[in-house]
Amino acid sequence: MLCIMSTAIEMAKGFGIRHSIGDVDFYPNGGKHQPGCPPETMGILTMLKLEDAFYYGACSHSRCLDLFRNSIRKCRYDPQGPCTMGFHTDPSCRGEFYPNTTAVDPFC
Repeated sequence: MLCIMSTAIEMAKGFGIRHSIGDVDFYPNGGKHQPGCPPETMGILTMLKLEDAFYYGACSHSRCLDLFRNSIRKCRYDPQGPCTMGFHTDPSCRGEFYPNTTAVDPFC
């Protein structure tokens, strides 16, 4: 089973995936801006400094790593839905899911 968690940043080509590619695809908070992250402003001036690029653009994109890590012991994302996102995803799950998360760690 291939399980995908994706956030796609429209302005930064190459960050995230805008279409389903796994047996089950999760798009936390709609797959775009993640709560608690600053608005993505990946202009050329922002990309000149790595710390600014992370703060203004990669925060939402890298949130998937936090969500997966926290799914192991701390969170059960969308437990009322047919599929739980993260480490405990049932191998029989198929389709696209859009769980909501919170703005602060552990984001559940």
